[in-house]
Amino acid sequence: MELTKKAVQQALTTITLPGDGKHLMESGAVKNILVFGDEVVIDLTVQNPSLQARKKLEVEILKCIHKEVHPKAKIKINVTVEAPPKAEPIKGKPIPGIDNIIAISSGKGGGIKGQYWMFEHGQVWNVRSHAGYRVSLAVG
Repeated sequence: MELTKKAVQQALTTITLPGDGKHLMESGAVKNILVFGDEVVIDLTVQNPSLQARKKLEVEILKCIHKEVHPKAKIKINVTVEAPPKAEPIKGKPIPGIDNIIAISSGKGGGIKGQYWMFEHGQVWNVRSHAGYRVSLAVG
């Protein structure tokens, strides 16, 4: 197949953007394609900031163009990461007498794994020494 912008665009429709479900052209990830002789320059914008995802996508594009369009094409892929907007902080009415809330978690499930709870006025409660107890905390 002849190395043209149209042929490259057609080949990129066979690659699905990870986490999006749409192909590269449909998702708008491909911002620009330039073809100069046997050289192809592709500008991409992706949402996933992980290096693994970007490299995997680059390899898929290289393989696809070499297979579908031109086996000896020299391909340069410029990837820009467009970070998703930051979430707004949680807003609500403050709890009287509470300045800060600290969440304690091990990430493994199974309840609280922290050693100590530290309260206002220097009070400390050792969680591990009360293993198996049902605890309720009242503020007021």
